[in-house]
Amino acid sequence: MKIAVDAMGGDNAPKAIIEGVEEARDLYPDLTFDLYGDPAKIKAVITNQDRLNIIETTEEISMGEEPVRAIRKKKDSSIVRAAKAVKEGDADAFFSAGNTGAVLAAGIFIVGRIHGIDRPGLTSILPIAKPGSKRQKFVYLDTGANAESKEKILFSLLTLVNFTQKKFSGLLIHGLHCLIMVLKRIRAISSIKMFGSCLMQKMNLTLSAMLNLVTSYSVRLMLSSAMAGQLMPH
Repeated sequence: MKIAVDAMGGDNAPKAIIEGVEEARDLYPDLTFDLYGDPAKIKAVITNQDRLNIIETTEEISMGEEPVRAIRKKKDSSIVRAAKAVKEGDADAFFSAGNTGAVLAAGIFIVGRIHGIDRPGLTSILPIAKPGSKRQKFVYLDTGANAESKEKILFSLLTLVNFTQKKFSGLLIHGLHCLIMVLKRIRAISSIKMFGSCLMQKMNLTLSAMLNLVTSYSVRLMLSSAMAGQLMPH
């Protein structure tokens, strides 16, 4: 697998980015990396260039720039070029620790959305810091905390996280428990009620059946869309 990396984005780039890339390269022998950015700055911090290919770019998108304008104007930026590599089939995945809005915009307007997914979700896999807990991690989606999402968007996010959990751990539908918690805690939001109804209808489950199903899973989904951060992991 080849990963296109925005080597110039994020705090302490490119040094911090290259350190992470080299660690990943050493852990996963099937990975190769295309590093997009300033060759002189990148070479200065590489300790071992095995399976690392440097591709020169002449522009950078800073953290404070307006995302859509930046990706449209800076065609030779490391973010845009790395995203195009995925779009054109020259890379399998794209990584950036830079301007989050620009990365999201590049994903939508350059790489393109999956059919049926209207809004991408920003996902973090976080550790559970509870001594003695059997659960070691949970998936937090959407990290971007979209405060007003329609039920269609929520269901598509659940579809995405379910796919992610299958790939990472082989388990199914970990997120339903916390989704039900959201439904119970903020019943006043009509779109959330509609989402619950939509979820049960599409999965052909009653609320009781859903509650019985989800309590058997050890990894939970935290869905921040439409709850504005009111629900904390537990």
